[in-house]
This record gives sequence, C-alpha cells and structure tokens, in this order.
Amino acid sequence: MVHDPAEAAEEFAFAIGIGPRPHSDRDCGEPGSYRLEIDLTKPPLASDPCTDRSGQTCESQSRQQNSRAGRFGSPYSPLAFLPERAVAGCIDLFFLLFAYGGFLTLFGSLGGHFSFSKFSAAVYAATLLLFYVQYFALFTIFGGVTPGMMLRRLDLVNFDGEVPTPRQLLLRSFGYMLSGGTFLLGFFWALWDEDGLTWQDRISSTYLTNAAELLAVDTLRGQESAESTNP
Repeated sequence: MVHDPAEAAEEFAFAIGIGPRPHSDRDCGEPGSYRLEIDLTKPPLASDPCTDRSGQTCESQSRQQNSRAGRFGSPYSPLAFLPERAVAGCIDLFFLLFAYGGFLTLFGSLGGHFSFSKFSAAVYAATLLLFYVQYFALFTIFGGVTPGMMLRRLDLVNFDGEVPTPRQLLLRSFGYMLSGGTFLLGFFWALWDEDGLTWQDRISSTYLTNAAELLAVDTLRGQESAESTNP
C-alpha cells in the first residue's frame, strides 16, 4: 500500500497511462505487488461509414448479418424448421392452383376455348406466372405472410428479430419472383444453404419464425419487465 501522497499520485497517473512508471516500481519490483492498467485506446471515428465502435469493417458486418438468422440469429425468434416452411409452401401452392383453376373455369364458362398449341401453352404459363406474382407480392407487402404461413402460425421478422420494413417486404416479394422464375431453385436453395435460408430470405434479410414462440417470448418479456419495476 502506498502511504506517500506524491507517490500515490504518481502511481495513479501511471495506472491510467498518462505518467511515467513510479519510482517504487522502477527501483524495486516487490513480489506480490499488483498494478491496475486501464485501456485508453482511441476508438475509431464515428464518421467512418465502414467502421463501427468495435472496429468491425462493413464487409465483416455484412457477413455477420447474413449469418445471424441461422447460426445464432435473434435469440427471441429462431428460424422456423424447414419442414414447417415446406408445409406452408405446399398450402400456398394449393391455394394458388385453386385460384388459377377458378380463373380457367370462369374463362371457359364465358365462352373461352382451350387448345393445346404452343402459343396456348405459353399463354397458360404466363397467366399462371402472373397469378404467382400477384399472390406472393400482395400477401407479402400488405400482410407480411401468405395464407399458408398464417395457417402454420409462422411470422416474418428481419435478421434483428424485428418487424420487417416496407423496403424489406418489397425485396422479399422480388425474391419470391426470382426464386419462382428459376424453376423453384430459390426455394430448394434452403437445402444447401448453411443457415437453411432461401433466396428471398437472403435478398430481404428476413426469415420465417414461429409466431407461437414469439408470443411466448413477449409474455416472458412482460413478466420480466413487471418483476424489474416491482421488486
């Protein structure tokens, strides 16, 4: 223990890195003596758009963000299991084909004629594609989820576990078009993706989670908040 006030002040100045080593430390290294050091490393400038306070670059942040949903993601909204998302997709496919079948039935009842020429096949395919785009775009932009997702109690969140922004919903709609326009390759990509995400998940930085688990977490958060405010 330092009793001399001058030596104590010198010891404190050295500990925080603004003064020379005290004479007591330079001259005699007493065994069992301890010294507290405080790291005063200057943080990166906040004006640097590609460096945050922890010193991470934009590239490392982007890689970290792209992996959040699968490997560690938001701890309160885990990624829904692939079978659950596949069942929701099958339900949506059923609704889509049912609506398309109703359209063809209405077309035939109004006097339309069906043929099996190449031109007619192209028209049928284009019409089905139009139904597909409208189905996923409208439900995603205005509701966030499709009817199949709602029936499976799946909800859409971003990689931070928050409600997606309108821009992310638009990007997800575009992702659906891209995934469907490549013969469903974007959907099957989840089988090879290291995080189990599809193309629309990656493009929009969103993913599907279980709404029931989100509700349970919200309830738990409310209980913890009530306990903290009322000890």
